[in-house]
Amino acid sequence: MDETDRRLLVRIQGEFPLVPRPFAMLGTELGMTEGEVIRRLSALCGRGLIRRIGPVLDPERVGRVGALVAMAVPDDRIEAVAAAVSACPAVTHNYQRVPVEGSCPYSLWFTLTAPSQEALGEAVAGIGRAAGLPVTILPVRRKFKIGVRFNFNVGGASAPRANGPDRADHGWTSQPCHRGSPPPGCGTAGLSSSAVLDGTDRGILRELQDGLPLVAEPYAEAAARLGMPVEALLERLRAMLARGEVRRMGASIAHRNAGIAANVMCVWRVPAEQVDAFAREAVRFDAITHCYERATTPEWPYNAYAMIHGRTQAACEAVIRELCQRTGQADYVALLSTREFKKTWTRL
Repeated sequence: MDETDRRLLVRIQGEFPLVPRPFAMLGTELGMTEGEVIRRLSALCGRGLIRRIGPVLDPERVGRVGALVAMAVPDDRIEAVAAAVSACPAVTHNYQRVPVEGSCPYSLWFTLTAPSQEALGEAVAGIGRAAGLPVTILPVRRKFKIGVRFNFNVGGASAPRANGPDRADHGWTSQPCHRGSPPPGCGTAGLSSSAVLDGTDRGILRELQDGLPLVAEPYAEAAARLGMPVEALLERLRAMLARGEVRRMGASIAHRNAGIAANVMCVWRVPAEQVDAFAREAVRFDAITHCYERATTPEWPYNAYAMIHGRTQAACEAVIRELCQRTGQADYVALLSTREFKKTWTRL
């Protein structure tokens, strides 16, 4: 991957052009022809560095509900159980994680989304029955930061960044999750009251959810199938971005293949009245790509979660140490992701 590839990868992770010929616009910005942009992106996809280019959805705002689930799986069953979990269509992410600091009874961690709390509960219960193991469901209470862009040392900057380098608030939000009536033990994330997608919007997202084709006019085929002008499709995409149903339009990067090999999920036990202060510090770190407050259980009292990416495990651990120093919060467990069994995206 040369410097031009790196510049292109950084650019396409967000604010992907919503114009009929987006690759031509990117070429103008980056000093390349449209054809060179398409050739380079095709090569990067072929090498497994780009998963897809398309809309990244906010699950709640498009009417989905979700949960993080943890399971204590014996070592000799991890592959079989992981395969069964990954086979569930509702599962979007599935990882084996091992503690590198602190102790943890859980070895398999997965997320899933569904169209309703009832469907979510059924999916989780079905996984537990199939595995013959208990499941621990850890719903989100508040979201403080979501989203990642990798810088790839363009201009000498650090590897991961989030929400752009010039945001004065460093990506800070405090977004409570919907307090619906989930099945027992099954989380509180739910349908946002702001979800206003109509059938045409949903049709557009379904057409684009597997990624744009790498052709000069990538929106044209979807527009033709939907029987609408390209500009009408793009206007609806712009509206969904403005409302938040589409979190961003851009490339999803296979960060491990691109050299960002280490991923640590670190969880802290933070007093409730100190969570906001902790989160405000956490989101300042470029290497922290996601920050949540989650529900706890008697067996798992950790409520503050941060996802940390780095080129090495040591780099992630350095972030954890500095965050502990800044916040005074030192009751934590750090879990290294050792195997990625499944990683996909929210689908309609």
